Amino acid sequence: SGALQPFGGGLRLSTQTSIPRGSGLGTSSIMAGAVLSCLAHLLGREVSQAELFDEVLCLEQMLTTGGGWQDQVGGLLGGIKLITTEPGLPQRIQVEPLHLSPGVETELARRLLLVYTGQQRLAKNLLRAVTGRWMARDPEMVWILKEIARLAVAMQDALRTGGIDRFGNLLGEHWALNKRMDPGCTNPFIDGLFEAMGPYICGGKLAGAGGGGFAIVIVRGGDGAQRLAQALSARYPNTPVAIWPCTIPSEAMIVRRID
Repeated sequence: SGALQPFGGGLRLSTQTSIPRGSGLGTSSIMAGAVLSCLAHLLGREVSQAELFDEVLCLEQMLTTGGGWQDQVGGLLGGIKLITTEPGLPQRIQVEPLHLSPGVETELARRLLLVYTGQQRLAKNLLRAVTGRWMARDPEMVWILKEIARLAVAMQDALRTGGIDRFGNLLGEHWALNKRMDPGCTNPFIDGLFEAMGPYICGGKLAGAGGGGFAIVIVRGGDGAQRLAQALSARYPNTPVAIWPCTIPSEAMIVRRID
């Protein structure tokens, strides 16, 4: 196109990741946001946060993944935040940053872990099952989604007040709701994994739609992380099941030039 003539008439896009496929970490939406942001920057186009979030949603729907509603918001903006939106379309996303005290931030960084299940999954099928029940206004599904929204606010309060144990318990409540929402988000292997982790964690859940990928867990105080690592190594030798290093970045991909 004419816009690409200064660059030789075309572009070659290469992407690379060290995260396994089917991770549940929202990587498709995050990558879509990164690509769209880079293309806008290349073409000298100013893109607001709201526009970028909407463009990712449109792209994900065009790709028929069913995603793109919120993953990019969590991944492209740094820090911990409460993300809300009013009913209806277009989405009007509000982002409320959560600023932790230094002590809570340090403790959370020590106790928040990602555990790889070794299981790959496709969120598309899980999302279809969930949205189908929602579209039919299944009473249980309506109640579950209201509870999940309530849990998000309760998690914000727990972190704000330094209740790391309580935050972990709330993750466990969220996981119980996920399993009621769609039994396909778990399987006997994953149930066994959570049972094995039980003595060492305050709570946890699978990331994203579930079915595999990574578990997000809060280990108990003291040497909880070391004890969990030893327990997983003993129970799942010679498998991909393991703790992966993780951190919460204070800044993420969206640069300051985007308002």
